Amino acid sequence: MKRVLLLLMVLALHCHARPSNANDSLLNVLKQSKQDTLKAHVLIQLCRNTLDRDNKAMEGYARELLELSQQLKFHRGLADAHNFLGIVEDEKNNYAKALELYGTALEYAKVPGLEKKKASIDNNIGLIYWKIGDHQKALGYYYDALRVFEQLEEKKLQANVLSNIGLIESSLKDQEKALQFFRKAQALRKEINDEYGLASTYNNIAKSLTLVHQEDSSRYYTRLAIELQQKSGDEYGLAISLGNMGTSFGAEKKFDSAFYYLNKCAELREKTGDQLGLTFVYHAMAENYKVQKDLRKAATYVDRALALANEINSRERIGTISETAGYIYAQLGDYRKAYYHMDKHAGYLADIFDTVKNEQAAELAVKYEVEKKDLRIAKDKAELAGKQAQIENQELKLAQRNTLLGLLALALVGGSVLAYMFYNRSKLRDAARLQQEIIRQQDIASRAILEAEERERKRIAGDLHDGLGQLCSAIKMNLSGIESQIGFADKETALTYEKTLALTDQACRDVRTISHQMMPNVLLKSGLASAVKDFLDKIDARALQVHLNTFGLQERLDSNVETVLYRVIQETVNNVIKHARANKLYIQLGKDEEGITATIEDNGTGFDVSETEQQSGIGLKNIASRVGYLKGTVEFDSAPGRGTVVNVWIPDAARQ
Repeated sequence: MKRVLLLLMVLALHCHARPSNANDSLLNVLKQSKQDTLKAHVLIQLCRNTLDRDNKAMEGYARELLELSQQLKFHRGLADAHNFLGIVEDEKNNYAKALELYGTALEYAKVPGLEKKKASIDNNIGLIYWKIGDHQKALGYYYDALRVFEQLEEKKLQANVLSNIGLIESSLKDQEKALQFFRKAQALRKEINDEYGLASTYNNIAKSLTLVHQEDSSRYYTRLAIELQQKSGDEYGLAISLGNMGTSFGAEKKFDSAFYYLNKCAELREKTGDQLGLTFVYHAMAENYKVQKDLRKAATYVDRALALANEINSRERIGTISETAGYIYAQLGDYRKAYYHMDKHAGYLADIFDTVKNEQAAELAVKYEVEKKDLRIAKDKAELAGKQAQIENQELKLAQRNTLLGLLALALVGGSVLAYMFYNRSKLRDAARLQQEIIRQQDIASRAILEAEERERKRIAGDLHDGLGQLCSAIKMNLSGIESQIGFADKETALTYEKTLALTDQACRDVRTISHQMMPNVLLKSGLASAVKDFLDKIDARALQVHLNTFGLQERLDSNVETVLYRVIQETVNNVIKHARANKLYIQLGKDEEGITATIEDNGTGFDVSETEQQSGIGLKNIASRVGYLKGTVEFDSAPGRGTVVNVWIPDAARQ
């Protein structure tokens, strides 16, 4: 998503371009997926990958995601679907519809585990309010989003929101504060090597420097932005940089250079259909022609800017451009239009500074009453100068003493309030630290339990393989070695010997199988996907047909996550073999930006989930407790006669 402030852009949270081959892989998975939550996750990833690259395709995926999530009553999918559709309406400048969709997304995101999603939606809503000129509402949503992103240590998303807040401060004419926010965003983007966002931040800094008349510094940052945008092929960002160059040259009255860059900027904005951006370009052209005293051309461009601002219903743009329009038409002698535009501008200022205006009016009223009283007292003093001199001196001293006492009382009350505020803030800060430490200790304990359990499995598996396994092999070897030395009394004795040898061989195989199941070598060497496939390949396909689909697992996961998921899949498949009487089993395993999802579905007899939860079976408790150690969730969807679906979701270990 693109966001602009006077030929200036900040990228929204949902700008995540992806290579097309990733989409090809996801589309293949999508074709094979059933109507389940894994398919919903694939659609979410496709929406992210096509965002700002092919928004028409993104809209199609979002609508499919909405329909599927409504069927599944899948809150996460419903939140994402409404959010992506809100972005589509935002791009079309349908701000009212976008706000409605974002509001619905926000309601679905108010569940545990979707804090990051809710914060992203808060930011999107703030962007809409900024575009229509409601700065206070925009800031409210921005700060809500920033608090969450800081808690989650999402540095890229923090940088986006910091830039958005800087744009608001720039709109309110506080360039010093705006630059503070832009510098914070710049530091974060450099830290995570976000070149795409860094170009946007350079443009923000350049614009604020232009507004404080530091043109050379402004163009320096704009050139840095252009270099990054040409490298990445970002035409939209390049349009903003060209506009910034035009604005900078215009401020120095270098109009040939200014119009060259502004016209280039207008061409790119018309190509992308960016109506809001065009209002800034036309406004800048009108300002340049106004300074050149070419008032007819200035009027032409200011009318174009206002027409677009009215079309997209941007109150901030209408109010800002109207001031320029009023000046131009006053110079042309068209005072009716001049008055109309200045009235629009005054109304806009009244909306922004209404509180200040009321306070100023109250101050004027008090000042008037004081002055009137002073005049009356002065007249009385003139008439009673001799007689009242002593009384007036006493009253003056009393007034001074009362004033001093009042100030002291006010200082005491103010000091008490400040002391309480500092104390309360300290308590809150200590409570937050304590909570963070509790969570950290819980994480350490959970990981310690998992690691201890896996160490014990490795030890037992090693003992079985190296101890009992070797002993069984030696017994078999000795039995085989003495076969020729034993003279069997009859055939029955010989048959008993053969059975004993066969049982020994079976014991060797069983020890080896148990050892490998407790700690499979393929999991340690090749990772989760290979280990699961190796485990499933050992199942008799004549009794149970197994279908496995994986995606996003090219890189190794955290060892604890791989172990837990392998044990969960192993336990679930064993339950299917033992209890379900199924002949088909579908396993889908995938990873996206937010976590890892596993879905295991069979066509067996199924069971009553409510009864099972009351009985608290050991197998299901093991699955739930293992997933719980990693802050994940597990859902069982089953009923007698219609099979079973187990959905497991574990958050990305890198984000914890």
